[in-house]
Amino acid sequence: MTNEKMEQRLAAALEKTAPDDVSGVLSRCEERKGTVINMKTKKPTKRKWTSLIAACLAVMLLGGGLFYQQVNAVASVVSLDVNPSIELKVNRSEKVLVCTPLNEDAKAILADMSNGADLKGAKIGRPTLTADDIPPIFLRHYPAFKNKNLNLSELARVCDISRTTAYKYIDLLEGRTE
Repeated sequence: MTNEKMEQRLAAALEKTAPDDVSGVLSRCEERKGTVINMKTKKPTKRKWTSLIAACLAVMLLGGGLFYQQVNAVASVVSLDVNPSIELKVNRSEKVLVCTPLNEDAKAILADMSNGADLKGAKIGRPTLTADDIPPIFLRHYPAFKNKNLNLSELARVCDISRTTAYKYIDLLEGRTE
């Protein structure tokens, strides 16, 4: 079978399956000409806004949940294993989240502290030093140090403090804080 014969057979089969009735279709369209079918215009719905609001709320809830989880996540565990033995679970900002007694003495002590509720939320570590915490005796002798009438060792001895503490007080007064 050659290509020409195959093309002829395909053309004949196509004519038999899909009749050429263009004039018939057009005549049926002419009968309906002039009939108007009204189409309702769809009003813009508030669906777009509700979807946007729902998405914003979902993002806020997810962000709030992550923030809450970060704040209340245990960053470290401090185990005080001296009688009484107490375990403190602490978050990143060094606030106590959970207190767990590890022996009977610890249970008795935490029972006096509302089962550790008094410790929850407490910040561990040294309190922050402020200028109000500097003792008056240091403030009285500091001008002599500033005028070079006293050296650091003499200032610390007169105030009955260590040289390290004197350095801390001087840094605070001169605005050199960490």
